[in-house]
Amino acid sequence: RRFHTTVLVTTRKALEQQRGALKQLVRAHVALTRQWQQHPEAFLPRVNAAFGKLAGKQLPPAVLAEAFSRLEPALQVMPEQLQQAADHARQLGFLPEANLEGLVDTTLLNEVLREDPTP
Repeated sequence: RRFHTTVLVTTRKALEQQRGALKQLVRAHVALTRQWQQHPEAFLPRVNAAFGKLAGKQLPPAVLAEAFSRLEPALQVMPEQLQQAADHARQLGFLPEANLEGLVDTTLLNEVLREDPTP
C-alpha cells in the first residue's frame, strides 16, 4: 500500500504572496527525500536525532528501522491516494465533498525538480 507521508497544504493567497518561502520549503523536502532515497543508513540517525529534539527522547534504533521499513521515499504525487484520503475524510464527516479538482497544484514541486533533476 502506498500513501503520501508529506502533503503541503496552503492557500492561494499564500502561494501568491509567499511563493519564494514555499518554494524553499519544497526544495528542502526534495533534498531530504533524495537523501533518504540515496543514503537511508545515514538518514535514519538524523531523523531520530530530530525526533528526539522535538519529543525529548529518541526512538530505539530497532523501532525506527522497523517503522521506516514500511515507508518508501518518493517525490511523485499520487492522485489516486489523495482521492482515497479525501473519500475517507468525507465518509467520516470531515469534508463536505471529496472533489479534489483544482486543489492539487504541483507547480512548485515541478519547478524544483526541473531546477535540479538529479534523482
